[in-house]
Amino acid sequence: MIQRIQTLYLFFVTVLMVGIVVFPVMEVINNEQSHTINLLALGAYSYVPGITLPALAILIAALAFTNIFLYTKRSLQIQICCWILALILLLYGFIFYSYVMLGEAMGDNMIVFPEIAVAFPLVGLFLVGMSILRIRKDERLVSFSGLRSR
Repeated sequence: MIQRIQTLYLFFVTVLMVGIVVFPVMEVINNEQSHTINLLALGAYSYVPGITLPALAILIAALAFTNIFLYTKRSLQIQICCWILALILLLYGFIFYSYVMLGEAMGDNMIVFPEIAVAFPLVGLFLVGMSILRIRKDERLVSFSGLRSR
């Protein structure tokens, strides 16, 4: 059903993935000057193309939002959640790689600090994992009670 708790989990994943595109991911401090770097600009400091990271985050958000409305097909919901988990791990790997490359490119006189938006994929991982558990619980409930969604 659409009013289940996994709907909220998946909606929050959607909000977090849109938020990681909007909010700055890193702050670079150089000789008393501070610059914030968002997800789109992060690709300029690594070998990852600039549009890849925001496109990946928007893809994750779209999959999570679409997954909300697949409540009658619980096995498909679980499969899509597993894909979302893999894509979030890929996104976080790209962000970490860009963070390392940015630190190397800036040299010794610059300091790179991660911003709060870097934690959004970790929270998203937790929420998608929780939604998988809740979808499985619903599947067991429906199969044991004989209820069938139409």
